[in-house]
Amino acid sequence: MSEDIKNKVISGFWWRAIEQYSVQMAQFVISVILARILNPHDFGLIALVMVFVSFGQVLIDGGFSNALVQSEHADEACCSSVFFCNVVVGILCACLLSMCAPFVARFYHEPQLLHIIPTLSLNFFISSCGLVYSALLVRRLRFKSLAKVSVFSTVVSGTVGVLLAVNHFGVWSLVGQSLSAQLARLFSLWTFAVWRPQISFEWAAIKMVAPFGSRVLVATITESLYENMNIIAIGKLFTPTTLGFYSRADNLWRMTMSNFSSIVSSVAFPILSTIKNNPDRLKRALKGAVEILAFVSYPAAVGLVAVAHPLVLALLTQKWEPCVPFLQLLGGVWVLYPLHTINLSVLLAQGHAREYLRVQLVKKAICLGVLPLLYFGIYPFIFGQVAFSFVSYYLNCQYSGKYLEYPLNAQLRDSFPYIGCAVLMGGCIQSVRLLQLSQPALELLLEVGFGVISYILLCLWFRLPALAKAWDIVRNFRAQKKVILPMEAKVVP
Repeated sequence: MSEDIKNKVISGFWWRAIEQYSVQMAQFVISVILARILNPHDFGLIALVMVFVSFGQVLIDGGFSNALVQSEHADEACCSSVFFCNVVVGILCACLLSMCAPFVARFYHEPQLLHIIPTLSLNFFISSCGLVYSALLVRRLRFKSLAKVSVFSTVVSGTVGVLLAVNHFGVWSLVGQSLSAQLARLFSLWTFAVWRPQISFEWAAIKMVAPFGSRVLVATITESLYENMNIIAIGKLFTPTTLGFYSRADNLWRMTMSNFSSIVSSVAFPILSTIKNNPDRLKRALKGAVEILAFVSYPAAVGLVAVAHPLVLALLTQKWEPCVPFLQLLGGVWVLYPLHTINLSVLLAQGHAREYLRVQLVKKAICLGVLPLLYFGIYPFIFGQVAFSFVSYYLNCQYSGKYLEYPLNAQLRDSFPYIGCAVLMGGCIQSVRLLQLSQPALELLLEVGFGVISYILLCLWFRLPALAKAWDIVRNFRAQKKVILPMEAKVVP
């Protein structure tokens, strides 16, 4: 890897890490405060609505964000045309969801949804105005600006949500939090992205990025449909309270594994796109990423499963204790998520949108067989999700093996030492239970500290290379100078 690319990777990784984990910490604190004030039923209601909101966000983007980052033709006309296309779709989605509100409220027998849904549909218009700005910042590798945007919007929305909650607004506290997050993010993007759309629209510019974007869109829609069908089915077959427990456990995993994955993918995709025509460099980059991801993700997953009970009791109070089994079982679903992400990022970086779409469609066709397990109970359904996660990883690795000669068995071979150390770390954490502590907070603190120390010592004992690579990243980040991405004249400045 050249020194220039290496510096960009280190800079991008650290700023995305600062962004994600600053935001994650803030969101975690805010969610704990809200969970202590509000009840699981409130979170269940918002989870039902966010099904439709998240699906609409996918439609608004239309796959154009990735297309603008990957394309070599993202000029002024293209960006302006995509901007107005996003805004029009955002308005249409907001109107459509508002008209569907009465039907959704009757479907779930929840009258509050009649007013919550039209209010949250405003998110479509607000977010549609900022998609191009965000894509341009990613394209230019301006991750420092993106970090500021995310932290600002999180702090503002969290403050709004908590103030509404302590003033007894109930579920509307979560509605206000969501809307204020989008407004704060849009204001920040307008501030940091030195670009303004021209009053023009060219179909030719849309057609230029449409082939790549449309395939990404279809793949993302299938992913969103699958995730949202789970929430819809659980909300219909069980109570909103049960959905609240499930969604709280799932969100805790998203705050750990999904955020870490988004750091890697958001940095990897634009960087890998610059070396997409060099298979050897791509393979080395993927191999290094797999080792780093295994070094971080496996101990994080095992650790969260091991400390699930004291974590819930200490932070969310005893009223959330029923979500502990969900939190532990969902670990099998999320443990491979970062490795899914990096394999798909390499596929997209090479421009294989058709193959990306194909593998996503195949996976979602298979996963439809998991949904009927809900009729046997929510636990059989989660076990089905775990099995599907391993099948998905196998399918994702097929294309890495095909294009880069780095198949599943090679990735597992590189990951196995970290899996072993993570399992041994989990055993060390369980030994703390022998003390039979009565304070969940103290037990959680001891288990986390013992787990981190034991894992680092195990990695040192077995001389695992990712530990040295992680330290090298830290050392280089301290020493590196500011990196500026050179832009071609035809690209938006």
